[in-house]
Amino acid sequence: MNRNGFTIVELIISVAILTIVMVFALNLLVVLNEKEINLDVDTNMVLNQAFVSKKINGDIIKNGGIKLLNCTTTYCNFTFNNDVTKKMSLINNKKTIKYENEDYVEFTRTLPEGNYGNIVVKEFLNYSMGTLRIITINLQDYPNYEIQILDY
Repeated sequence: MNRNGFTIVELIISVAILTIVMVFALNLLVVLNEKEINLDVDTNMVLNQAFVSKKINGDIIKNGGIKLLNCTTTYCNFTFNNDVTKKMSLINNKKTIKYENEDYVEFTRTLPEGNYGNIVVKEFLNYSMGTLRIITINLQDYPNYEIQILDY
């Protein structure tokens, strides 16, 4: 007798093997998608940090350095050496950074979705050929978000 085609057992085995391969492939796609989303969040955080840091550092240079820095858990007031005062604050239930820029025009940077704590400020003073002060502003509960400010 001439046999053309597949038996039902062969078809069931091939479908089972194909199903196993597809489950692994879909699992891999889900993992890669999660990594891409996390990478996108981290990239947005780094861009926010760089943008805010550039604006504040530009104001420090333009206004001759920081005379007084007063920070609480939700805002920082910068008083510069030429007595100009500007404020950086967390608004919108701590989801947005707001900073007064030139002529007191405010700019805001929305943070990616997440839970953010209060503003934490660390200062480092180095005395070599003058004073260099490194101020680090970060958000509690999100240690990767640091705004570095140089005052010299």
